[in-house]
Amino acid sequence: MNERVMLVPLDGSELAEGALPVASRIAAATGAALQLVRAQPFILTAVAPYPYVPDIGDVQAEIEAAAEAYLRQQRSQLPAEQQVETVLLRGPAAGALLDFFTQQTPDLVVMTTHGRGGVKWLVLGSTADRIVRAGLPALLLKPETRPGELLPAEAAGTANAGA
Repeated sequence: MNERVMLVPLDGSELAEGALPVASRIAAATGAALQLVRAQPFILTAVAPYPYVPDIGDVQAEIEAAAEAYLRQQRSQLPAEQQVETVLLRGPAAGALLDFFTQQTPDLVVMTTHGRGGVKWLVLGSTADRIVRAGLPALLLKPETRPGELLPAEAAGTANAGA
């Protein structure tokens, strides 16, 4: 395997997938290999007062197969010549990712972040924050503005441009 490794955590969202083009370009420019990593939480079970209880093992296997298919699909979006590995972890996302990343000692973790702060961060937590606080080299990307949307500063600049 390549000596340089960049890790890209993916959770199935378009937000997380937004890191792929940037990670791909950096990897191509530096000769680094990419690892697309997804953490799949385990299913929690409880005994229901119903006569039918589904086979949790089968359900878990289906969920993991879907997660692996998702990773393969994301891999297919990247250049074929690029060195890419997919990794499916099991367990709660933030903890599983952090454990894996600290064991792998990546050259760079490339991921998107909501950029939440204050009370929203306290309530929701932040996987990106945990990765940065762990001392891992990380490139955090905020989601790009959608076409037609303007950031407040840009809107003010546009309004003044016609004056």
